[in-house]
Amino acid sequence: MFEIASQMIVYLLIALLIGYIIGYLSSNKESNEAIDHNMYTKAQHINKEARIRAEEEVKALAQRLKTHEEARIKIQEEVKALTQQLKTEEEKHIELEAKAQKEIKRIEAEAKTHEEAQIKAQEEIKALTQQLKTEEEKRIELEAKAQEETKAIEKVNPIDDITRIKGLGPKTAKALGMIGISTFNHIIALTDEDKITISKKIHGRLNIDKWASQAQKIKAEDAQSHES
Repeated sequence: MFEIASQMIVYLLIALLIGYIIGYLSSNKESNEAIDHNMYTKAQHINKEARIRAEEEVKALAQRLKTHEEARIKIQEEVKALTQQLKTEEEKHIELEAKAQKEIKRIEAEAKTHEEAQIKAQEEIKALTQQLKTEEEKRIELEAKAQEETKAIEKVNPIDDITRIKGLGPKTAKALGMIGISTFNHIIALTDEDKITISKKIHGRLNIDKWASQAQKIKAEDAQSHES
């Protein structure tokens, strides 16, 4: 750009110098009649060519300046557009980063809540396990006491094998023993009220009304076998 401007100035100076010479020659034409007419015509021709060339150079320079200005404006617009695009992308990036941070906090909060719930559940399981262990120890202790009491009762009151009665199995015999019925005499002595109590405490199909007659028959058979 600087070189073009320099050339333009040089052409303008040459044109001015030639114009000055021609003017000088024209003004002193009468006093310089010795100057050759061909030289004057040649100088005019050179001046005209220089002027035309200078005008063309100026015109070309102006066109180039216009082109450069248009290119500069276009570049500015592109830079402006890119700047706006970068700004938009930066805003999107900031927004996405904020969303990501928010999501991370939510996940961390959920993880913390889940961990707290897991710890609480583990503590509850531990407490229940301890409670079950305690209950099991109590059950074992009570069962041991019941066995001891049963043995003590058996020593004081000998028991009969009441499972010999048809329809009265070991499970029912054990349940009857828990309520103090362990001999044939106990079964023979059952009242209607006793039978109702047994039916309520021992679930199942019980033929209690026939137990007494079978107990009497078994006792008689045992007594007869002892006599023989």
